[in-house]
Amino acid sequence: MKNNNIYTVIFVAVLCSVCAGLMALAYNELGDDIQANREYARIRAAVQALDLLAGQTHATPEAERAATKEAYKTLKPGKLGTLDVLRRADGAFVVEVKAVLRNGPMRAYMAFADDSGKKCLGFRVFAHQETGGLGAEIATNEEWIRQFSGLQLYEGKNTGMTILLKAGEVKTAPNMISGVTGASQTMRALGEALNLKIAAVADGGADYSQLVKLVFYKYIFDNHENATDYKPKTKEYKCKPGG
Repeated sequence: MKNNNIYTVIFVAVLCSVCAGLMALAYNELGDDIQANREYARIRAAVQALDLLAGQTHATPEAERAATKEAYKTLKPGKLGTLDVLRRADGAFVVEVKAVLRNGPMRAYMAFADDSGKKCLGFRVFAHQETGGLGAEIATNEEWIRQFSGLQLYEGKNTGMTILLKAGEVKTAPNMISGVTGASQTMRALGEALNLKIAAVADGGADYSQLVKLVFYKYIFDNHENATDYKPKTKEYKCKPGG
């Protein structure tokens, strides 16, 4: 009886070791695939934001993937002040935008026509945790995303853009876009991150996380909070090390 128990324990231990080894192997292989897909999502976002594949059609997803990677190779890494950018041959570029939205972190690329930061060419999200059908529309709704193509990023002397929150709200300025219905928290957080990046680009690539003089944006809600309007104001502020 005692020997049977020993054999059982040994068998279970060996079985657990084998299973653990197989799981580790599978995890390593799957982990490589996940990392590759994440990197491709980033590359694709940069290419799409700059519309590098405009007018092209691809017979298969594999063909599109190959074309996207080739297009990405034409972009030149560089700097605008403290900002890392990827430049197109004509000087247009993408810069990464990071934000914490309603459900978690978001990463995206915003494309600018030139260093003035006055015109947006496109916007593409490549990582987020927002809810499907609501906040996730910023990454999946092509009609909403197209609003960024050619968007003016200033109104009068004010640098920035406005994201309208109320469904059906009429755009009254060329720097306005419609928001996503039911995702006001996501829109507010996204608008803040976008406007801070726009201001940094317009200021020659300034690092607004480190400067003593920072540009802050406050929400101005028109018509009982149906719009987010970010107006820049400069304020003395002592940053802690690291931001």
